[in-house]
Amino acid sequence: MSMPLYDQVRDGAHELIAEAAEQVAMQGMGFREALTEFGISLLADFMALVQHHADATGAEKKAAVLKLAADFYDQVIEPIDLPGPDVVIDPFLKAAWLKSLDWTIDGIVAWFKSIGVEGVLSTFRKSA
Repeated sequence: MSMPLYDQVRDGAHELIAEAAEQVAMQGMGFREALTEFGISLLADFMALVQHHADATGAEKKAAVLKLAADFYDQVIEPIDLPGPDVVIDPFLKAAWLKSLDWTIDGIVAWFKSIGVEGVLSTFRKSA
């Protein structure tokens, strides 16, 4: 039996997460800056990592990306002190972050399916 997809990509992803955590700490970034600087780019990196696994289903790839995004939140975002009680604010923000990513991934997949890979490549070529 093969190893679950998350386990196959975890080490590479966690290296990226560790680099982001170090930069956030060194630069004293706040919540918004850390998400803006690293959240979206790491999501793209996580998606690229799982895409190389043709044997995995779309649901397995999405689950792995969301678990990696949760790891990113736990290691990079959660240590940032926000105003308000952490016991209330932190779980709410993490749930909202993961739900928004869930919807984003669904939207990206639907877009890719609607216009196909050539359509995606064409779109990016036109915008470059």
